[in-house]
Amino acid sequence: MEICQINLHRCRAAQFALHRYVEKESPLVILAQEPWTIGNKVAGKIPWTTLFAKAASKRPRACVVTRGLQGWMMGQFSDQDMVTVMVNGALGGGSKLILASVYMAAEEPTPPRLLRELVEHCRLENTPLLVGTDTNSHHIAWGSTDTNSRGDELMDFIDGQYGGECLLF
Repeated sequence: MEICQINLHRCRAAQFALHRYVEKESPLVILAQEPWTIGNKVAGKIPWTTLFAKAASKRPRACVVTRGLQGWMMGQFSDQDMVTVMVNGALGGGSKLILASVYMAAEEPTPPRLLRELVEHCRLENTPLLVGTDTNSHHIAWGSTDTNSRGDELMDFIDGQYGGECLLF
């Protein structure tokens, strides 16, 4: 299953470049942060896809786009900065997979409370979770040239009590 993670930086041109990529490569899932918006809605919907974004009073900073997958948004784990979708059959057969697109604002704690709750839910339900995120943090473990305190906090979370049981970055 091809999955694309991208931060579009609220840019219309980036959104249209993503359209061209989808036409050429046909990924089944796009986990996008900072999509192009008009008002408080994600703009530039890609044909033949399903767009998941949480309706909010503020501009959404995360969305999930699927193509050819049966999925539904998990509202209890979705907000302006995080959109969570459960899909059926993505891993073969009738298996379920939870996908989350997360924008971690630099001025807010990392990882966000809602992501912690989702990871715990997946651990308890033994459901695989794939997270695509703009963490606004740095850590040498994921290819940065330096590590900052946000990177350390996020790495502690990944390595800590939840471990790799159901969290992939």
